[in-house]
Amino acid sequence: MIINFSPILKNNKIFNTKQVALYPNLAPLSKDTVSFSGSNPLNSASMKYAPNAYMCHTVVENAAPAEHYLQTVLHKYLDEYVADSSNSVSQSKPILNLGTRVKSASSIREKVASKYWSMLKKESSNFTNAAIDEIAKYFDLVEGVNEDAIKSTIKSVTTDSFLGRRIPLFQNADSFLPKIITSLDKINAFQFDNVPLQQKRVYFRRAVESLQEIKCNNSVIDNKYIDPMTIEGIKHYAQDIVGARIVLGESSYASTGRVLNAIAQASKDGLLKIKQIEAHIPDEKRIPLGSSISDFLYATDEQLKQLERATGAKFITNVSKSGYMGIHLDIELNDESICKNEKFAGYCGEIQIMGRDVELLKDVEDLCYKLKDNKGIVHEAYEDFKKHFLTYYKGDTVKKNFNDYTHDLFLKQRIISPRTKLSGIFPSIEEMNYKGKVPEALDFNLLRSMKAKADNEKDKIEKAAYEASVSSREKSSKSKMKRQNEIKDAIGLINYKFSQL
Repeated sequence: MIINFSPILKNNKIFNTKQVALYPNLAPLSKDTVSFSGSNPLNSASMKYAPNAYMCHTVVENAAPAEHYLQTVLHKYLDEYVADSSNSVSQSKPILNLGTRVKSASSIREKVASKYWSMLKKESSNFTNAAIDEIAKYFDLVEGVNEDAIKSTIKSVTTDSFLGRRIPLFQNADSFLPKIITSLDKINAFQFDNVPLQQKRVYFRRAVESLQEIKCNNSVIDNKYIDPMTIEGIKHYAQDIVGARIVLGESSYASTGRVLNAIAQASKDGLLKIKQIEAHIPDEKRIPLGSSISDFLYATDEQLKQLERATGAKFITNVSKSGYMGIHLDIELNDESICKNEKFAGYCGEIQIMGRDVELLKDVEDLCYKLKDNKGIVHEAYEDFKKHFLTYYKGDTVKKNFNDYTHDLFLKQRIISPRTKLSGIFPSIEEMNYKGKVPEALDFNLLRSMKAKADNEKDKIEKAAYEASVSSREKSSKSKMKRQNEIKDAIGLINYKFSQL
């Protein structure tokens, strides 16, 4: 069956030569880089659509004013709650450590690439399901047709859009739907022949209109995906370039409440813009007998809702599969004292609040999480860690046991007495009652040691990459000096602002 769509759907934007010319540097990905038809993730070795190193180093350097601003705000409102030492932690001074950081250039590249492709795969899946639902409203499914074959057929039509980074799916349903219908007809998926041609055209128009009404993700501007290979794209996809961590040595509800109240006051004073409050909590089904989930939380729902009301931010709860517990605040860093120079504007960040013992485990578990089923891209310095971890983290039984061990260890770390001296040693696999269930090679004490070694190697690689990047792009000492002076001026404006408060 051949269906002529030209009377209804004109100007196929996918092959508009003028639009293609706008992106001369966008070559298609190799076939082994990404798959939309299965669960295969981005090939982290290629990162073909990650921003270049120099751009990421530029973003890191230009984040200095935003980091300084965040640091200044937190010290202004929280210094009175910071203990002098680990021995002086108390309910009135619950904070053991208060620090800020800017992500490394390599971490930013990895984050942008992962975030971008994750967004595209989700968009592809959503569009595929919506297209099937729309077509099924008007045409009967052929008996015995394979659902996976239908999805694969639709994704094969839309994949070129993603490979070129050009065409958002829902807005351009008028371009995609004719090709989808033709491809589905070839595999005899729906009973298209049972409907008269004129009625088909009516149905197709309705389907297009319905698809175009679906709200698109916030990564689409002017009918294009935000380009991850630009400075603006980097800031958009990496929303945590600037970060702060508040490590609690004493984490009772009363102690955490003091910290949250101080942050709420910073928001009320107009010095901190909080977009979202996220409470990461453990799975209630895994709480040990004799305990309740309230024994493991850092704050009550009411305390966090009070923060929501005070800041206007959205409060959500995330049941953590790993068992991790913490409070994350997504923030914007666009104060006028920063934005006088536009290159320092547009940064977002994250404030994390957690206990000291949970922090120790989180830093190791984050890397393990990325490696599980290739959920994220990891730096080359962690290649030995990756090979070791994946050698032993295999088989459904071992994977389940390791994930249970991780969850239980987070719970254990959470309830360690704040008076206990910080040793940096986790309970062993045997002490956690997982001996014989989890390979000794996956003991978090060993994994932590291996990660620390890789961290040092990463720092060396980062330093060399930075020097090579800067030397190749900023050969002039005047250029370097100009950048440094601009940063110095921006920080001076921030300091002046706070000196007047």
